[in-house]
Amino acid sequence: MSQPLALAGCTPEPLGNYLKALGVFRLIAEQADPQARAWWKDGCLWLQTRLSRPDLEAFLLVGVGTEKSPVYAPTPIFAPWGGNPGFYKDGNAGARQRQQRLLETTHSRFDASRKTLRVISTLLSEKGWIAKYELVTKKDDAKQSCIRECRRLLPSEAVEWFDAAVALEDSANFGALFGTGGNEGRADITNNFWEFIEEVLGLPTPRAFSGESLSAALLLSPRSNGSSARGGQSFPSTADAPNTGQQFMGMTSMNPWDGVLMMEGCVLFAGALTKRLSQRGKGKPAFPFTLEYVATESSGESLREQGKQDVKSEKCRAEFWMPIWDQPCSLADFKAMLAEGRLQRRNGANAEHSVRAMEAVASLGVSRGIRSFKRFGLFERRGQGTYIASQLGEFIVPDKPARSLDLVEQLDEFRNRAYTNLREGPGVPDRVLFARANLEKAVARVLRGDTGTGSVDAGSLLGVVVSASLLEREVSTLKDRSKRLWPCQWLRGPWQTSANGLSFDDETEGFRLARAVAAIAPWGEAERDGRTIPAVDAIRSNLLPVSRDTFSTRFWNWNDTSRSVVWSNSATLLDNLACVLQRRLIDMACGRGVGLPLASFFGASFSDILSLWNQQLDEARIGDLIHGLSLMTSWESAEDEPGTGNKFTPDLAPTGVWFDTLDQPHATFELPHDASGRKLLADADVRAAFELPRSYALLKLCFLGGRLPPRPVENQTVHSDGAEPYPTASIDVLRMLLAGRMPDAMRRAAMKLKALGYPTLIPDAALRSSEFDLVPSDCRRLAGLLLIPIRYPGALASLVIKPNPF
Repeated sequence: MSQPLALAGCTPEPLGNYLKALGVFRLIAEQADPQARAWWKDGCLWLQTRLSRPDLEAFLLVGVGTEKSPVYAPTPIFAPWGGNPGFYKDGNAGARQRQQRLLETTHSRFDASRKTLRVISTLLSEKGWIAKYELVTKKDDAKQSCIRECRRLLPSEAVEWFDAAVALEDSANFGALFGTGGNEGRADITNNFWEFIEEVLGLPTPRAFSGESLSAALLLSPRSNGSSARGGQSFPSTADAPNTGQQFMGMTSMNPWDGVLMMEGCVLFAGALTKRLSQRGKGKPAFPFTLEYVATESSGESLREQGKQDVKSEKCRAEFWMPIWDQPCSLADFKAMLAEGRLQRRNGANAEHSVRAMEAVASLGVSRGIRSFKRFGLFERRGQGTYIASQLGEFIVPDKPARSLDLVEQLDEFRNRAYTNLREGPGVPDRVLFARANLEKAVARVLRGDTGTGSVDAGSLLGVVVSASLLEREVSTLKDRSKRLWPCQWLRGPWQTSANGLSFDDETEGFRLARAVAAIAPWGEAERDGRTIPAVDAIRSNLLPVSRDTFSTRFWNWNDTSRSVVWSNSATLLDNLACVLQRRLIDMACGRGVGLPLASFFGASFSDILSLWNQQLDEARIGDLIHGLSLMTSWESAEDEPGTGNKFTPDLAPTGVWFDTLDQPHATFELPHDASGRKLLADADVRAAFELPRSYALLKLCFLGGRLPPRPVENQTVHSDGAEPYPTASIDVLRMLLAGRMPDAMRRAAMKLKALGYPTLIPDAALRSSEFDLVPSDCRRLAGLLLIPIRYPGALASLVIKPNPF
């Protein structure tokens, strides 16, 4: 074999150039050199073939050597069922004359084309259709009959083109690469193909610039002429319309060889008789690497281009994923890859849209040496029914399966129903559409990071659960929500732990606060219709109108009669938290259990609480995180049960607080240590505990999810023995606080703690005074803080509870 040939004119983009590259490869391998190999390198196609560069050009133009063999024989590409072809007496006059010249030529390269022409003309005559093209093209029954008969009668040389353009089922379905079976709007691209053939090969004499055009098409050399015919959807820059090319300049002339080779490359993409799911709930034919479009945050993508409820108004007909491989590949291997090119996911299902394709690629479902995929969308840009192929970026094939698949696949059912039922049209407001699009974009962002850079940041993973919860929230306000979408079911296992090296913990105060609230567990038991259910369910039941049928089930349903949901999108974060706290205390009266329904598998630090109290955090983001993290089924932690960990009461007596001349507080810390010398509390946590309002320390002890911490003992750290009492229900304290009656709330809280054996350090006179009073707005904010589980409740006890004298 000669040295590999770099075809600089055969680039991966635009789509027409990619298809042109495949056309060159196909023609060489099928008609000249079966041992030819091709691959992508340095932004163009490389060929390894016995043909030299001059022989390659000669093969396409006139034939190789003195024998003029092998020589390029055009594929018989004809579509008598659409547009305005030249088969009919009243059809396209130019196309009819060109077909006549084709029949009159004697060159052997046109043998298959002449044979196909005669078969089609005979069929049309026998059916009585040949007099008027509208008898076929404007009547659906006749068109379907014509297509079926053509598939039955066409010679083998024409069948491959037919299968790439049409998939036959109950009726014909068209592959998008050839428009609608060979038409783009009103343009018949099969007519254009034969016009290009006549210009470059001649019927019988080619134009003088054919060799120059071929060199430009293959090697990107300069050319001085072009064709007046349009390149169609695959060459946007040749379209006679504004804003359709890749440059600022206007329309460029079409290289006829580009058009010929592009059409020859499309022939490889024959459809299959298999079906794949459509967002319209029906099956549709599976063409290789052809998908439905979903916006994934690439440049130029838009939610408005996605499929709508009304099929006739779709703005993107299809999306193509074109494989880029970097190892020499034979045509037989490439065809085998296309035959398998359904982009299968790990569960065996075919990818139906863009993000599902990313999942398939991330799982190595198409790992036959493919390095990446070039994405192209077929968008309506030149008037109704006329499309152009726009590049949508590149997706890298990973060396090993993406670690994030175990996470995103848990949302499969939720996303499938959203994809099918939440499309633009009546009954689906824009806010729902944008929420659905944001979820798919969030998944795409995770997959890109996992397959491209090999790293997925915590923010991307958080974006998935937050987007899922936002979609759920938006759908919950629809009247027909039960028909549109089920609630998102529990996210399990890897979402709660650092699975495969992935973690969604972004190590921010907002995340820790949200996680503490979102991990509040179900409490108690109650009977309903003979079933045992949680008396107070997980925090999610306070955020959305959802419920479970039994205590053990993981399946959530919409609940139109729920009284537990109190979260308001228009309220502040702390107001919402206060409402949730009050509702959970009310609901506990309807069941039986120990303690309060506030136990969580995680607790926030005093530093986190202080930042929220001082309004230093993004409260809207914390609210979104609470909704997202509430989708977790159960939080795995080092604790045996929620609300039982970190139960010790440190000795903070040696800690001193003093003020300088500028009245700025300072503190000296002598923090308790365990037996190994490790600090039991961080400096920042102790400092924050002192800076928080002292009223918070007293009130929070009445709103703990588990047992109270051990009572303080002077000069020592006391660890829990599991016999401490549970705080009693304190909804009366909460209501006083919400009413702005801070002194009354403090006195009532002190009485409750004293009754449990926890007398306070604060004198009764101080409790009756206005020393701890706050303005009503701050009282409500403080009430919201009381819901948030804390990590070290014992530190609060050491600040406000009298040490045990024993």
